Amino acid sequence: ESGALAGANLSTGVKDGTKDLEKDMGNLGERSGSALAGGTEKHMGGIKSALSSLGVPNSLLGGWGAMGAAVLGVGVGAIDMGVKMQSADTSIATSAGISTKAATAIGNAFLGTALKSEFSGREMAEAYSTVAGQLGATEGHALTTAQAMTVMNVATDLATAKNISLGDATSTLAGIMQAFQIPVSGAADASNVLFNASNATGQSVDAIGASLEKLRSKLGGASPPLSALTALMVDMTKQGITGRTALTGVQSAETSLIGAATGATKAGATAEATLKSFGLTAVNAKGQLTPMSDIITALGPKFATMTQAQQLASASLIFGTSSAKAMVAV
Repeated sequence: ESGALAGANLSTGVKDGTKDLEKDMGNLGERSGSALAGGTEKHMGGIKSALSSLGVPNSLLGGWGAMGAAVLGVGVGAIDMGVKMQSADTSIATSAGISTKAATAIGNAFLGTALKSEFSGREMAEAYSTVAGQLGATEGHALTTAQAMTVMNVATDLATAKNISLGDATSTLAGIMQAFQIPVSGAADASNVLFNASNATGQSVDAIGASLEKLRSKLGGASPPLSALTALMVDMTKQGITGRTALTGVQSAETSLIGAATGATKAGATAEATLKSFGLTAVNAKGQLTPMSDIITALGPKFATMTQAQQLASASLIFGTSSAKAMVAV
């Protein structure tokens, strides 16, 4: 009974002290490092008194005792989290070229997702800090708090769905958005494309992202949109054409189609002439590049009536020799 009573007294003392500590910490633990340190000093007396009433020697309580050290350890941990959060805010400010106040507002928004996301507010802030400038350049201005939240909510969903790190999901998404000049409003669609392409091809999200960025770089401003390039990569994978071969095939086919649209080279003029012989053209009525999917859909029935040699010959003229076999398969 004495032991039970003593335990109850200790429990009450610790609970009272903990409640006061939590009050000092406020709702945002990441911001409460210094507050917790002060609260620990202020309320340790209650815990020491409870220990003393149980007969714990004062000598043992001199340095706050074992319990004091444990609670202090919690305070030190919170202080460390607070320092890291401030560091993330500073990184956001530097990367985005915004004031510390504005960066802190973004950080606070991330912290507000506590218990609503698999990732902590600090993890979101750290991941965003690495791409804030990149996203700002794509959008044409530093992202607002709401826009930053939009991107990071999408990134956290992608990271959770693919079971990858938040840093990888965020950097891949930002890289694709910049390469294809996709605004914040299109972040969710870009993420869906990456997710579906990864599932369909069996490649990791970052590998898919790297391949698409490389394709966009090589094809330049005339490059088809993200969804079109990805669809062609997936189609090739379904035909057993994977890895570097698929990447080369997509690049060569799209380059040839762009050449046919401009007619600036002999090969381009030949490609356009061949398309016209099938009742097609590389440029639609709006003066835009005809989607590859439309070209493939129209050529399918026509190729079905040819011999393999005729298919390869026609594909070589339209899509280039290096991708002819792959495009015939598609």
